Amino acid sequence: MSRIVMSILIIGLIGLAVFLMISKIKLILSKIKSESKKEEFESIKHSKVSAEQFVKTIDSLGYFKYADQRNIEKLKQDHLESFRHGGSWGGIWDDETNLPLGLRHYFCDGESVFEHGGFTGMLEEMNSTFNKIGFNLSIDSHFDEWDSKNDWINHTITLNGTDYVIFKNFKGYG
Repeated sequence: MSRIVMSILIIGLIGLAVFLMISKIKLILSKIKSESKKEEFESIKHSKVSAEQFVKTIDSLGYFKYADQRNIEKLKQDHLESFRHGGSWGGIWDDETNLPLGLRHYFCDGESVFEHGGFTGMLEEMNSTFNKIGFNLSIDSHFDEWDSKNDWINHTITLNGTDYVIFKNFKGYG
């Protein structure tokens, strides 16, 4: 699998919420063709989407297609409640594994990702989603090393035979 496809897949799973928001804005912006349409856009931009519309939209986009059928109604209800009460994205995690029941909404703590093993740990957590969509992710090698002499980090990973540089001589780590 190409390096670009792999990167898009990983980033896409983490950033689905951002993608949906950007897509909606792009769609609206593509319809703005004159000054009068800009006024219409401003009114749309400040309108509120109902929780029901939100859940119906993500459902129509296939958001719940990887979830176990037994969990779908529970997940939809959680999204309704989260969106209704805070305008936020919902999600339910398994009590034992702490993995998302919807196989879409992963918790990614920036501090944890940068701790030793955090980056590969995040990818391993997402493996159940990768398996469900038929994507085999192999972490062939992983290297992260703090260089005290130069005060920087070097961090590389090989996924499915392709080398990726996460950080090279990066200062400001930690």
